[in-house]
Amino acid sequence: PSPAAVAITHNLFFVHASTRKRLIGGKVAATSYLTTYVDETGVIAPNKATILIVALWIGISLGRLVGIFDQIRLSTERLYLHVYIQLWLGAIGMALVVAFPMSGPSLWTGVIVYGFFNGPTIGYIYDLCNRTTKASEKGMSIVMFGLNIGAYLIPYLVSFSWDNGAGAITLP
Repeated sequence: PSPAAVAITHNLFFVHASTRKRLIGGKVAATSYLTTYVDETGVIAPNKATILIVALWIGISLGRLVGIFDQIRLSTERLYLHVYIQLWLGAIGMALVVAFPMSGPSLWTGVIVYGFFNGPTIGYIYDLCNRTTKASEKGMSIVMFGLNIGAYLIPYLVSFSWDNGAGAITLP
């Protein structure tokens, strides 16, 4: 392959790795800090925090299930579009929580919407990586690095921000 093709492939691997970092980190941080969020804000009864985490993961699981059936029939161009839509709708779910921080219904709705639309994005991005790059050990190492760094870096940044005054608004 030409040097330009190699550069494009490496850039795509880094884009995929970076995206996975944020998505995995967001799921880990949300799961880790929802209980703290509930305890510090009092937005819902503290004994409902574990049910809220279950609701998050039910949303993620249902999103992944729906995503499988959706993903099967998509062209690469449509797959990009569906990923963008899901990312935006997941962000809107979390924005609902930030916009109405003392609303229990907004918290429940926002967390479930975030989970449902965030859930299938990892599978979609793996599919995009497979469709847009040549599979290689080096490429998958870069992608896995992004995934693993996100699993610890994003929750750390949320915790650091929370402890340094940002409080509950740092929840992804």
